[in-house]
Amino acid sequence: MLVAAAIAVLALTASACGGGKKSSTTTGAAATEAWAGGVCSAFTTWKSSLEDVKKSLKNGGLQSLSSAKLQQAESQVSDATNTLVKSLKNLGPPSTTSAAAAKNGVSSLENSLSASMSAIKAAVPRNPSLSDVIAAIPTLTTEFTKMANSLSTTVGDLRNADPGSEIEQAFKQAPSCSAYVSS
Repeated sequence: MLVAAAIAVLALTASACGGGKKSSTTTGAAATEAWAGGVCSAFTTWKSSLEDVKKSLKNGGLQSLSSAKLQQAESQVSDATNTLVKSLKNLGPPSTTSAAAAKNGVSSLENSLSASMSAIKAAVPRNPSLSDVIAAIPTLTTEFTKMANSLSTTVGDLRNADPGSEIEQAFKQAPSCSAYVSS
């Protein structure tokens, strides 16, 4: 159930990536809310990208999978993941007392995503045959599940870094985070 929710959250992420550095004119609670909104937007963009890949791979069923289609999917997942990591790095940590916990949570997510991408690339040989594709499915499923779980865990950890803190409030108030938090 959690995996399904995380995958659903991932599908929403592609539409509104929020990268870039925070404006120096935004301070306090507004800056923290902008940061939280950027995190959620980046997650939403990533999730949407992965859902697009999933739909692309499902079109036509297993018999329609080709080496080119699988390599394109791998490239799209890699690009989406790299964009997520860059967006999160560009945001930096929020300017709060819980900044260290937030930074650690984002770093942990980046490491987890990188490890999953390495496993995905290792599982899919260049110019794979249909039997290679079938053999890679368990690894791909496992790694996508890990990515979804890492995302869900990170969102929860960031939101709860310091209960009642600016970060938790920012996640509740940022419009782009509504899919990730319950008021």
